[in-house]
Amino acid sequence: MVRINLLPWRETQQTQRRRQFLRLLLVAVLTTLLLLVTLYGYNAYSLAAYTEQSRTLKNRISELATPLKTADKLIQQHTTLASYKDQVHQWQINQAQSVRLFDELVNTLPVTLTLNQVTQQDKQLILQGAAASSRDISTYIHQLATSPWLRNPQLEITTPDEQTDTHQFRITAQHVFVPTLSSTP
Repeated sequence: MVRINLLPWRETQQTQRRRQFLRLLLVAVLTTLLLLVTLYGYNAYSLAAYTEQSRTLKNRISELATPLKTADKLIQQHTTLASYKDQVHQWQINQAQSVRLFDELVNTLPVTLTLNQVTQQDKQLILQGAAASSRDISTYIHQLATSPWLRNPQLEITTPDEQTDTHQFRITAQHVFVPTLSSTP
């Protein structure tokens, strides 16, 4: 039998396969490096874009912060002015009530009775005066009790004054707020 030596052919084929493997390995390494460089560049570009957007947003926020501070100041001024307006409105209501109260005191006052002093402490009204008789004082108390502006009139002191032939008195009553008479300006 004839023996053929195929070893040099196999060595040549092995050498070609190694070269092909090394080429493919080199192509894979270069492709991987190219992919990594591309991803790094894309990430760097994205980071730069996000950084620029962030900077733009921060600048826009700082631009809008000034009008917001101005708006806060305006809201605070509006609140202050609203409280002043409420105080003025309450003062107007109280002023109208005082006029109505004095009008009511005059309308309920009998002809033979005089008021020397009218004092108000919070909602309590103190009336001091003189009357020709105790019956006039009683009539006045009854008329005060029917008034929508006064509640619970009580006679505290009555003393006859013999020099002037009158009776000195002191009446206390509660001042009542009548909401139907107040109007909003």
